[in-house]
Amino acid sequence: MLAIAIDRVLDIPENIAKKKGVYILPIPVYIDGKMYLDGVDITSEEFYRKFHPGVVLKTSAPSLKVIEEFYERIKSDGYDELLFFHVSPELTSVPNAIKLVASQIKGLKVHFFDTRQISIGGGFAVMRAIKLLEKGKSVKEIIDILKDFSKNVCVRFTVFNLEYLIKGGRLTKIEGLIGALLKIKPILGIDKTGSIIPFHKARSTKLVMKKMTDDIVEHLRNRRKNNILAIGWGHSRMKEYALELKAILEKKLSDFLEEVPEFIHIYLPPVLACHSGPELFGCAAYGEPLSE
Repeated sequence: MLAIAIDRVLDIPENIAKKKGVYILPIPVYIDGKMYLDGVDITSEEFYRKFHPGVVLKTSAPSLKVIEEFYERIKSDGYDELLFFHVSPELTSVPNAIKLVASQIKGLKVHFFDTRQISIGGGFAVMRAIKLLEKGKSVKEIIDILKDFSKNVCVRFTVFNLEYLIKGGRLTKIEGLIGALLKIKPILGIDKTGSIIPFHKARSTKLVMKKMTDDIVEHLRNRRKNNILAIGWGHSRMKEYALELKAILEKKLSDFLEEVPEFIHIYLPPVLACHSGPELFGCAAYGEPLSE
C-alpha cells in the first residue's frame, strides 16, 4: 500500500493533506533559541505571531531519530511503499538526511521526488501526483509524467526587510546597506538548479507586484493545462499585499485563460521566513504545455 509524504519546507493546502492522508515531516525552527517542530509544536500562524523586532530565527534539518520515527509511523499505519516529495537539495540538507535514513529502514520502499522547489511551488507536484493516483497511475508513471515538473513552476516572492538575507549570506552587507538606503526590494524565485536567486529589483511595492505578475503571466502564456495558482504571505500584515497581488494576477490572466483557477492561500513556511524574514509575500503558478 502506497503513502505520500512531504517535508515541511514544502506546502500543500491543509484540507488536501488531511483528506488524502499526506504525511508531513516536521522541520525544527528556533525562535530566540527555543526549538519548535514546525507543524507539531507550532503552527505557521503561531510562528509569525511570535515575531518581534530583533527576534533571532534559525532552522535546521530534523534529527535522524525524528526521521526514523517518521518512517516507522508510516510503516505502523500499514504502508509498505512511500512516495516522498522533498524540497530542493540546493536549499537544505533535509533531502540528504531523509535518503540516508530511508536506506536503513526495512519493510518500506521509498521513492524520492526532487521538486527543486520550496513551499507551495513543490506542493504543486504533490497535488498533481494525487490526481494521477486517482486516475490509476503507478508511481513509475507519475514520476515520468512529472519529469519536467520544475520547468512548469514559477515562484516569485519578495521581502521588505533585507536583514535576514544578509545574515543568510544571500546579500552582502554592502548590498544590503545600499538596498536599505534606496528602499530596494528584491524579487526572488527558484532557478532551474533549485536555488533561490534574485530575478528583479524594484523600489516601489507597485513595481514589485508588476514584475512578479508579469513573470507569472509570461510563464503561463504557453502553459494552459492543469493550471494551479497560489498566493502566500508571512506575517499577517503581509496578507493585504498578497491579496492585492492576487487581484492583479486574476485580471491579467483573464485576458488569455478561459477560466482562472481559484487561488490557494497559504502562510509561507517558517523555514523560509528564518532565511528571508517574516515580512514576505509572493505568488506561484503551475501549468503544463497543451502539447503534453
